[in-house]
Amino acid sequence: MTDFIRVASLSELPERQPVRADCNGTAIALVRIGDQVHAVSDTCTHAEASFCDGGHVEGDFIVCPLHFASFRLTDGEAGDPPADDPLQVFEVKVDGDDVLVRS
Repeated sequence: MTDFIRVASLSELPERQPVRADCNGTAIALVRIGDQVHAVSDTCTHAEASFCDGGHVEGDFIVCPLHFASFRLTDGEAGDPPADDPLQVFEVKVDGDDVLVRS
């Protein structure tokens, strides 16, 4: 059975900036766009770099700081080379100021 766990406060997430959080031992990157929060694996599938260590957001994509591979935040699909494999995407709920991720 999977449950939602609290991983952050909405008010503490800067707009369009990846923030690292832990979801039951898995490093995830949280990205707030307005009142919506996206959660994806914090590790690029190409070279295993962390998005939260220098990555950025362009439109609906998170961009790796190492080789600039991009991934769509909504479904994890790779957008720009050199990455081919998608990111893992996590279901997110916002309850008041609490950001909850399905573990």
